[in-house]
Amino acid sequence: SPVSNNSVSFSAGLSVLLAALMGLLVVATVLGNALVILAFVVDRSLRTQGNFFFLNLALADLLVDVLNQEYTEPGPGGVGRC
Repeated sequence: SPVSNNSVSFSAGLSVLLAALMGLLVVATVLGNALVILAFVVDRSLRTQGNFFFLNLALADLLVDVLNQEYTEPGPGGVGRC
C-alpha cells in the first residue's frame, strides 16, 4: 500500500507560537512531576500506601515525557515527526 505524506505547513508566527506552547507544556509537566517526587522524598509523612500510587504516576509521566521528546521535536516537514 502506498505511503502518504500528509504534511501541514504553518506560518512562521504560528510555528513560533506552537513551539513556545509545546515548550511551556514540557516545562510544566517536568516541574510538576519533579515537585511531586521531591515532596514524596522530603516529607516522610507523605509515604502512605495511597500516595505511592501518585508517586508511580508522577514517575511514569516523567519517563514518558522525557523519552517522548526525542520523537516530537520539530522536524523539517511540520510540527513533529510522529
